[in-house]
Amino acid sequence: MDVIRVLVQLVTDTRAIACMIVATGTAAYASYRSVLMEGVDPWTGATLVGSGAGGRRRSPWDENVTTIEPATALMFPVVASCSLVLLYFFFGSLAVIVNSLSLISSGVAIGFVILPLVERSLRGAGKAVRRVGCFGDVSLSTFVATCLAILVVLSWLFTGHWLVNDVIGVCLCVLFVCLLRTPSLRIAVILLFGLFLYDIFWVFFSERIFGKNVMVEVASQSAPNPLSLIADKMKLPISPVQTLPLPAKLIFPHPQGGYSILGLGDIVLPSIFLAYTLRLDARSECDDISSGYFARGLVGYAVGLALSFFFNVYFNAAQPALLYLVPGVMAPVVTSSISKKDFGRLWDAQLPSGRVEAEGDSVP
Repeated sequence: MDVIRVLVQLVTDTRAIACMIVATGTAAYASYRSVLMEGVDPWTGATLVGSGAGGRRRSPWDENVTTIEPATALMFPVVASCSLVLLYFFFGSLAVIVNSLSLISSGVAIGFVILPLVERSLRGAGKAVRRVGCFGDVSLSTFVATCLAILVVLSWLFTGHWLVNDVIGVCLCVLFVCLLRTPSLRIAVILLFGLFLYDIFWVFFSERIFGKNVMVEVASQSAPNPLSLIADKMKLPISPVQTLPLPAKLIFPHPQGGYSILGLGDIVLPSIFLAYTLRLDARSECDDISSGYFARGLVGYAVGLALSFFFNVYFNAAQPALLYLVPGVMAPVVTSSISKKDFGRLWDAQLPSGRVEAEGDSVP
């Protein structure tokens, strides 16, 4: 009966459903943008010709793409653990610095995500270039996208609204997935398995060592608003909110009180693997996307996410989402590759993660 009660509660909980839809949609779009950055159509595997977002021209972002190596994958949980402990003990001292860095990265992420939409809206006019002081040549599309990004960040500083926080969080997820890539199944397994153990330890066992659930404590912290501190210091006639939740999680408040939250890592990390599967499908020119690795992995992600919410309500306690998400995305892909007798090739094959080159490519 408890299982039925929890299922009914989840089905009628619009905030939890919204969180799952947004997270799954973000994972799908982030994977799509990641493959698109390589100049490859994610659905057909065709090399794209043209310029701008999704075209064949090189982008300044190409130089910032990082391919995850085995050593990096092994160190991910260690670095993440050290960062978590540092924030747990010294959050008060580091809060302003962390929030200030978050503001910068948020602005960059928003601009990155909306730039293709701006380019499509302005069409040819968006390619017009003007010299803007120390910034050099800036296209109209980039200028408009930057202005919109600044407006979104300012609205977050003044209101601290959960919806603006979630918009920023989604944009950060897309940016991180596009800039981090795994070249083989072996490295993906190393990365996700290590973070699988990391999440389980810090959610289930950290309280026994530190006296509190470190993951929950850090995730629920709010930091001083840098704009509010500046306004108070300079006696400015503005009234921004005093504190801000760090944009490291999606927040969906409940009408009756409380809220559903999902850490950005629970979207970014599985999405890095999903982007890898989409590149596999694109480079193998998979005819039916529903039968490819990406579709199976995305469905597995949605199922894993639903299970994490289910057990969160069932046990009335925080759950390590990666406990459900890692098997959710990995199991269908691995089993499918074994059934296709493709596992051995995927395990060690180094999938190219750079932009596909073609004659006439140039750096703008």
